[in-house]
Amino acid sequence: MKFLTTLSILILFSCHTEIDRWTTYTYYLENSSGTTIRLVGFTAVHPESLSNIDTLIDTTISDGKSIVIVSGYGIGGPTFQSINSELCDTIQIFKDDVLFIQSWNFLKTSSDVNDSVEKFYQFHNTQVYEPFDTVFFDTDGPQPQEIKYKFQIK
Repeated sequence: MKFLTTLSILILFSCHTEIDRWTTYTYYLENSSGTTIRLVGFTAVHPESLSNIDTLIDTTISDGKSIVIVSGYGIGGPTFQSINSELCDTIQIFKDDVLFIQSWNFLKTSSDVNDSVEKFYQFHNTQVYEPFDTVFFDTDGPQPQEIKYKFQIK
């Protein structure tokens, strides 16, 4: 048995196995409002009955703190970390217990909504999510990187 383990390790090292990474994208929600904010996300179990909802997110974010909304290859690719915002139909952000932003997931539904509703889910939109850091990783292959964006509540 020891021989097979040693042989397997030697084969791996002799083949010069390389692991390359795809570029990953990480999106943060940052609270710089001067007060605590509350983030609530839900989905309708039966869309025809809004009284029957499933809460997927209910968290608070202190002033000066941030949370990872989603991190991975992108909206359509594998996700490594998430608060499940991409699964919600609606996200609400409360500031001092007053509704500050209500957002709908246009990636999940094509229904028309009021123009005053923010599009929290526009992860690719650099006017909503501003880039703030890029991490480069050294490899022999294509240069992978992690690009970080933040959505700031002021």
